[in-house]
Amino acid sequence: SKARLSLTAPAKSAMNKNISGYILIECMVAMTILTVGLMSVFSLLSRSLSSNRVVANRYQATYLAAEGIELVKGIIEDNAIKGLSWNAYLNEGEFETEFPGDILESYSGRVIKFDDATKSFNYEDGKDTPFTRKIILTFLGGGNEIKVESIVEWVCRGSAAYSVRLVAHFFDWR
Repeated sequence: SKARLSLTAPAKSAMNKNISGYILIECMVAMTILTVGLMSVFSLLSRSLSSNRVVANRYQATYLAAEGIELVKGIIEDNAIKGLSWNAYLNEGEFETEFPGDILESYSGRVIKFDDATKSFNYEDGKDTPFTRKIILTFLGGGNEIKVESIVEWVCRGSAAYSVRLVAHFFDWR
């Protein structure tokens, strides 16, 4: 004959409470792990978006710095076309200019604006960007060479300062 173990009602009730306690603890542990995992994902997403903004600003700043050098190059080319001295209207110092720029103005630290209507950067019309551009001209080699530095600076969220600096050398080739 087989013996059968039978639990009384109070013993069953104590066992059910014990199991309920374990299930509650397991649920709390699972919720904690899930919360930590989701917070990590959201933190990573936030960092990714922030890095994306920094990269986009760096790309724009590189374009603006290259444009500064191209504007000086344009003045040199215009001088050649007009039969003027290759470095006419160019002096040593710190300047700013905008496209189409045939005049270099003394640097004043003005913020570059973006005009949505013309899709162009300038100093007069449009919405402020975080960028300033400084063009530094230095004469070298007895006046036969001009070193052009185009520096674009900006500040991102959190007061982090960034800059892009491009350098080009132009020579009296005539």
